[in-house]
Amino acid sequence: MNMKKESSKTCMICDDPLEICSCCKGSPEEPLETCECGRPASYFNIKKINWFYCENCRLVWAFGVNLFSSWRFETEEEWMNNLKQFKDYNIKNFTLGDYYGFK
Repeated sequence: MNMKKESSKTCMICDDPLEICSCCKGSPEEPLETCECGRPASYFNIKKINWFYCENCRLVWAFGVNLFSSWRFETEEEWMNNLKQFKDYNIKNFTLGDYYGFK
């Protein structure tokens, strides 16, 4: 008898089983950051600066510098692609954005 144990954990945002949840990046049980609309925010980097964004609100905000080490493994090309992808998003709590091309 082959019994596969079902996970009882579900995402706190969408209530899907964690194995198939795609709405929460980072920690599926608790998002790293939440947008003001209540949805979980995702993040990207441009050099050392860590940014969060909400696709629903088209909002982007700088969260910090060197808080997530993932920037160290990214290329200049990836940063330029991130800049292009989010250039038309609105900036919330504008701080470091002008230095990296957000206006």
